[in-house]
Amino acid sequence: HEVLREKDFWFNLEPSAIAQKEVAKLRKNGDRVVFLTSPWAKCLEWHSSRTLWLAQHFKAEPADIIYARDKSLVYGDRLIDDKLENVKNWKKRWKDKESILFQTHTNFKTDWYPRIVTEDNQWKFQLNKIDLRK
Repeated sequence: HEVLREKDFWFNLEPSAIAQKEVAKLRKNGDRVVFLTSPWAKCLEWHSSRTLWLAQHFKAEPADIIYARDKSLVYGDRLIDDKLENVKNWKKRWKDKESILFQTHTNFKTDWYPRIVTEDNQWKFQLNKIDLRK
């Protein structure tokens, strides 16, 4: 996957319009949104590309971006992540905090709840297999 080594690949990824809208809602409600992202080691310019991408598409300030391979090392009120391993490890370490799976085509068959599901052009919070809330 040579293309993954190119900074332009990462910078030119299309953001989710729904994610942009939902992040804006969180901020409007007074929540601080911090982006916790794992570096792509095989792309030497990934860090700068990711920083610029988050600034352009989510208005992220450098102070609101944390780079960590092991996300369980970073404390917060909640973690929302699309990688099941990150969600499980974070919950194991921070037992009293919310660790939420962001459902994607790669993780939808897992039994982890709570999760965020994209439906009807918005995020919905799902506590279990049958519950679907806005």
